[in-house]
Amino acid sequence: MCLILSVLISIIIIISSDGYLNLIVSRNKILYAIINGTASIKELFWDRMVNFIFPMIIIVILGLNYFLCYLSFLLVGYQFVIFCMTIYAVIDMYGFFGVLGTIILMLPVNLIFFASLIFLSVVCLERSKQANKYKYFLEGYSDSYFLKIIVCIAIGVGLTILVSIVFPLILKSAIFSIY
Repeated sequence: MCLILSVLISIIIIISSDGYLNLIVSRNKILYAIINGTASIKELFWDRMVNFIFPMIIIVILGLNYFLCYLSFLLVGYQFVIFCMTIYAVIDMYGFFGVLGTIILMLPVNLIFFASLIFLSVVCLERSKQANKYKYFLEGYSDSYFLKIIVCIAIGVGLTILVSIVFPLILKSAIFSIY
């Protein structure tokens, strides 16, 4: 339900204006600066770290309460709306090469990211159900839930390293090999 609502909202926003172009312009500037050798990888790393880890931290915080836990699914839907608008903007700006870039670079990373967000939301929901069942705040925090949360955050850090260090190096070497 949340996914369908997210798709509808993203379609309405995309059709209504060209405001979606502002979503990717700043990130493209950082990426182009890295490819040209004028920016540091630290900039991109911390930018991507916030993009991948911050939603996970919010989901864990929302998972502390049983009733707020369902808001984490809205957060996943919001992230999906931004992802859809970014894909549309990339394809609109770059045409066929935007489709290739989306399929090769953006889609696999974001599918892993969304899978980890949804898994983390479900883990936090199950934890909050147990905590609500036993009427004790920390009762649901067994080692298995804590380990699953740590694995999801580690996936976020791994995706951050992949997107901020590995992809720019691949793009930089591919662009310089053309010349």
